Amino acid sequence: MEDVKKELGNKLIAFRNEKKITREELAKCMGVSMQQMYRIERGDASVKAEELGRIAKTYNASIDRLLEIDEGNRLDIKSELESCLDKMKKIYNKIDTK
Repeated sequence: MEDVKKELGNKLIAFRNEKKITREELAKCMGVSMQQMYRIERGDASVKAEELGRIAKTYNASIDRLLEIDEGNRLDIKSELESCLDKMKKIYNKIDTK
């Protein structure tokens, strides 16, 4: 999952440079601090869904385009999502049987 965060961070830097937006301007659009924006771009912090939406709007790009990742990382995300889904099903089943 760390590779995905780093890849997204690199993509955000590339988009930011392409659009000639400063890190400070992007942080304001996202509603995060400069320090948090720096951590996101380095791949040290995750991006919340609503932040990702704001980024896409700022760059006039789809969220899909922002999240385009290589095949190896796509498999990591799929297994991560499947694991989360399994956990949610177990929790739901426990609640439903009570």
